[in-house]
Amino acid sequence: MSVLALSVPDFLVQLELRRRPDLADKPFALLGPDERVWAASKDARDYGVAEGLAPTHARARCRNLVVRELDEGAATDEQNAFLEEIGGWQLPTEETGYGRAFVALDGIADTASEAQPLAAEMGGRLRQRLGVALTPALGFDHGKFTAGAAADIAGPGRMRLISREDETRFLNPLPVALLPLAPKPISYLGWLGIGTLGQFSGLPTEPLITRFGSGMRMMQQWARGRDSRPVIPTVRAAAAIVVVEFDPPTGSAARVAGELTRALRPHLRALAAAWRGIQRLRIEVISAGGKTSKVEARFRAPASSPARVEAALLRQLDSLAWRGTIRSASAQALRTAELTIEQDDLPFDGLPAKDSAHGTAADAVVAALSRQYPGALLRFRALDPEHPAAERRGEYVVREPDGGEAVERARPVAEPKPIHIAVDANGLPARIGEGAETRVVASCDATWRVATDWWTETGAVNRTYHRVTLADGATLEVYFDHGTGEWMR
Repeated sequence: MSVLALSVPDFLVQLELRRRPDLADKPFALLGPDERVWAASKDARDYGVAEGLAPTHARARCRNLVVRELDEGAATDEQNAFLEEIGGWQLPTEETGYGRAFVALDGIADTASEAQPLAAEMGGRLRQRLGVALTPALGFDHGKFTAGAAADIAGPGRMRLISREDETRFLNPLPVALLPLAPKPISYLGWLGIGTLGQFSGLPTEPLITRFGSGMRMMQQWARGRDSRPVIPTVRAAAAIVVVEFDPPTGSAARVAGELTRALRPHLRALAAAWRGIQRLRIEVISAGGKTSKVEARFRAPASSPARVEAALLRQLDSLAWRGTIRSASAQALRTAELTIEQDDLPFDGLPAKDSAHGTAADAVVAALSRQYPGALLRFRALDPEHPAAERRGEYVVREPDGGEAVERARPVAEPKPIHIAVDANGLPARIGEGAETRVVASCDATWRVATDWWTETGAVNRTYHRVTLADGATLEVYFDHGTGEWMR
């Protein structure tokens, strides 16, 4: 299998800058139809504004953030031009997002040297068609994940072509955040010091599955350069329609959304099993008087979670402002795509750790406790599973062979330790000192505040976290403890 990945960096951001060049020196975010951030400028991302945030949360991270509604019409027109240009090859093409696609080159270019002239040709055509601001990055490999990672690393106007023998060497130093992992697993892996694909691929598979779900097996294969997923041509033809009748007619939008979601569940389960989700969903309602109303839900990230789909259905039904009662409602998936980073859709079970079929909690924390209490039985007891500080989420009850019990708080294996950090003018980490070594921060990828538990006996937690990428490509998660005045890693 041979795959060419095409990616226009900051596709939606660049489109907005084309319309509003005055935003070039301002942090801004674009809201999609779900009233969530669909794209953010680099300046905004430096403050921790990320896709999926509500506007209030985004402004909490960046006080001078400019928030604008996404021009869906302009974005769709430009995306159609992007796909039309690629379609000129008449090769299987899978659309994966705005300005992103995979093209199957099987039998046409089986090596990096054979793919180079084709990549150069398509890159030039897209640059000419879309303009300099939307110049694509290109990546080539024999699997979709590595090809996509190559495009992400290459940068606009460049290509990164990977040969089979170079896959492991290329992937190993790359950040683990390139995998479609939800924020919690990424954060947890960071606590364990796992920041690169090479480190992630070397972890024992079964403990990962126990803690984060079965999808970890596939992700480890991707991190090792093994990805057998075919390029699935984007199907724009509509899927089967699910129809729900109401007798007597109902005036409750919540009931309509709930019943439609229930009817869609088998389809959502099948999509999730194939690692896919709905991108566009058409809803049609017929009133008791026979009036038909239609609306379409679009998802920033493909959805296979019933909760996300139901919320989108309810939001779109409310937008219809219909009156009276509904006798019939239908829903139809117009487009599906591969799942990306979306916590509700990806296989992550979160804390507490689950027990395996053999009765032993398979994670590094429990392994450490087992060494501390030889022969003891361990059981996790949840205290506050959603607490933002890992050590406050629960505790392990240790029953020792002599019948005695001890209690150990859940905590990262690598306990946080003080670290010297020099900040820039914005208060963000700029240099990190470890012993005699000073490491330069290339980018601050996320910033968030945790302030809680001030009313409890266990004491307040008041920290500002930063996830940073260093100049050598490594990623770290550090925090400033406002209670002690120390930086910790």
